[in-house]
Amino acid sequence: MYARVVLTSAYGKMDRFFDYSVPAELTKTIMPGMRAEVPFGISNKRTECMIVRLLLSQNEINSSMEYKPIIRLLDEKPVLTLFDIEAAWKLKKRCLCSYAEALKLFVPPGSGMKYEEWIHLTGNFAEEELFQFVKKSVLQEIVVKALIESGGAMTYTALLRQTQKKSLRSTIKALCEKELIRISHASAKSAHEKTVRLVYYCGELPINEAIEHLSYNKKAQKRVLEVLCDLDSVSVSDLLMLAETTHSVLNAMQKAGLVAFEEKMILRKPIQIKEANVKPPRLTTEQNSAVGLISSSMGKHEVFVLHGVTGSGKTEVFLRIIQKALNQKKTAMILVPEIALTPQMTERFTARFGDRVAILHSALSIGERYDEWQRIKNGDATVVIGTRSAVFAPLSKIGVIVIDEEHETTYKSEMPPRYDARFAALIRAKQMNSIVVLASATPSIESYARAKFGEYTLISMENRVNKNPLPEVKIVDMREELENGNRSIISRALLTELKDNIERGEQSILFLNRRGFATF
Repeated sequence: MYARVVLTSAYGKMDRFFDYSVPAELTKTIMPGMRAEVPFGISNKRTECMIVRLLLSQNEINSSMEYKPIIRLLDEKPVLTLFDIEAAWKLKKRCLCSYAEALKLFVPPGSGMKYEEWIHLTGNFAEEELFQFVKKSVLQEIVVKALIESGGAMTYTALLRQTQKKSLRSTIKALCEKELIRISHASAKSAHEKTVRLVYYCGELPINEAIEHLSYNKKAQKRVLEVLCDLDSVSVSDLLMLAETTHSVLNAMQKAGLVAFEEKMILRKPIQIKEANVKPPRLTTEQNSAVGLISSSMGKHEVFVLHGVTGSGKTEVFLRIIQKALNQKKTAMILVPEIALTPQMTERFTARFGDRVAILHSALSIGERYDEWQRIKNGDATVVIGTRSAVFAPLSKIGVIVIDEEHETTYKSEMPPRYDARFAALIRAKQMNSIVVLASATPSIESYARAKFGEYTLISMENRVNKNPLPEVKIVDMREELENGNRSIISRALLTELKDNIERGEQSILFLNRRGFATF
């Protein structure tokens, strides 16, 4: 068996497929979408890669070549699905980015591997003997001295920082040949599951009898057991505070067989979610019509442009459509253009769907994003709210993707890969036969044109929920003002309105939208 991989740090000519042989012990566990560690290049440097395909037939490889074996798998389960790999390929062609950059968009935040090269003293010689082997080279002597002072091991980066010598690599090679040092490689993820250490009673006697059998001078231990009487298990930090004791007391109780410790994983939640208890309001005729039309297409791929004026109740339409998707055992995603809009949207959605809501945006810590990603991947969260990067959330069986304020330019990434979240949403929706709702009071030209030509379905909501009229808008042609002798930048109509506002004690805002670009 062979694996076709993409290097996760590939660029330029390295952005292509490489084939590796799969060791016999990995044939039962290896799957596309897993990350692996492979030897790369002449130096066989340990490099992270993504497995995109397994080659099972001899016709798919060059039988005259000798393939290097995969060193190890970095994941127990695939982090990417075949849908993700396919979507990344389409994004690569659309955004003119590398395949590795496109794949990284789908990888869990904080799960990238950090690789470090460690230099160790072999221990074959005593410290005083080491300097006899290196006295002819000043740099070798500096390296050996630095390793001794650091306890026998240092990272290559730290050693390079300390010596500041460009010839360090050749010096290390020479020391390896003399068997004075050895090299090892270590890798670690930048984000991990958060755990808490719990304490629980494990004595042979009932806990009340155990308290009575303790001698008079073990007051601290009695306080610990009294706390554990009320609580089956409690975190170490809480127990120390409640029992007013120290770690040494708990360690002594562990040796005596009275208590035991257990590590428990906890989730970092970016928001405090309350129970869903908000009763949905009654829909207007336009809202009811929009919900009915969109939900009738549930289960097939269709794109809707929801053109609703400000205050027409578009968000309630989103909530009803998402509820219908959840009723059909599907998941849902809603994208907002800015992080600032996420809290108010989250509040409305959590009030309706409770802890089924997950949040993804760049203002969260790496650990919070990692935990939210895991909740989504495991199926604990079925509604995702976030900014453009949330479009790559690991949802399965997506029923609907809503893009709010779809005209906003913030859906386009300015950093490589320069993707458009709307295009990525369309790819994912087409893969899973999902509905896409592009909602805005001022739709983008592209979306509105496609709706007018019949490629998308246009839904208009022209009335506000509270029946209040929209503000009156007047357009003034400043050329006419010039012809009538008004050479000011303020029209006569605007000047009249400003004076009236002042007389009524009201305020006015003048918005300058082209400052710095005018030619006069």
